[in-house]
Amino acid sequence: MVKNKEDEKSKNSNNKWIGFAVLICLIVGGIYYFQGASVKDPPPPKPDSLKGFDQTGQGKGMGDIKVDAANKPSDAGKDQSSEKMGETEDTKVASASKIKSDLPVRDIEQIIMKGSKSLISTLNFEYSAAMTPASAIDALIKDVSAKLEGKTKIVIVGHTDSKGSEIFNQGLSEKRAMFVANKMKGLKKSKSVKIGVIGYGKIKPIADNSSEEGRAKNRRVEIYVE
Repeated sequence: MVKNKEDEKSKNSNNKWIGFAVLICLIVGGIYYFQGASVKDPPPPKPDSLKGFDQTGQGKGMGDIKVDAANKPSDAGKDQSSEKMGETEDTKVASASKIKSDLPVRDIEQIIMKGSKSLISTLNFEYSAAMTPASAIDALIKDVSAKLEGKTKIVIVGHTDSKGSEIFNQGLSEKRAMFVANKMKGLKKSKSVKIGVIGYGKIKPIADNSSEEGRAKNRRVEIYVE
């Protein structure tokens, strides 16, 4: 009888320890479960091609996107001195001149070769300018008109100083000549003359290009008549 009581007491004690161990396991398991549920994996990084766009695919404002200065095009290769002289506009100047002449080049050059015998007037230009003030061109037209008695041809020749490239100066000389020719259109009707136009760029200076005074004389349009 005593032995049965001891066995029962021992059995109850073992059950108590087993129950306590199970409770510990449940508590520990619960802790790990809730910790795992509260920790989320970080979202994968967006690929470079999607930077600047939100999850809907709409672009963000430009203020949200930073541009790396290292990826910007550099101006280091630009020739600053050439830009000052207008050489960045070489092709524009050359193509914009579009010489329109009533006389062939051969006839124009024959008249020019007569020199001072046919040269009647000169108009000077500011540095890199293709036009002159209205007062200057009006005075030129008045002077030429007074000297056209018995003449049937007017030749307008553009020149530049030596600064800048050959392409730029050739185009500029032609633009200067065309500027004057367009202002003289009225003489074609009133005086029944033909107008020849040509530009020589910087290849025919009349003064030393090493001085400002000389360059100012070379920036000119010459008027010849025959």
